[in-house]
Amino acid sequence: MQQASVPKDLLARSWRRCTGALVPRTITGSVFDQLLARYSEPHRQYHTLQHLAECLAHVEAVRHLAEQPGEVEFALWFHDGLEPVHGLNGAALGCNRDEWADRACRMG
Repeated sequence: MQQASVPKDLLARSWRRCTGALVPRTITGSVFDQLLARYSEPHRQYHTLQHLAECLAHVEAVRHLAEQPGEVEFALWFHDGLEPVHGLNGAALGCNRDEWADRACRMG
């Protein structure tokens, strides 16, 4: 699926802002790259990098209203970063989103 041009500055600005106090700086670049790769997977129809950028743009406009804006923005990054892959019997394969996020943030 062809994606529209995604504002990379919005993505980078959001990532720096929301991870600044939440994630050790040594691993943020690796996780950022992994998430960009996930949202850019060719099989994705809706949960794409464009979708993430649109969500982040909306949050950026109203983040001043949130009590915990960093956590809201961080959650958006992971909300569709992993789409479950199902086997022939419909069972989910691989780790779930929470496991992946935890592993990514620990190991980078």
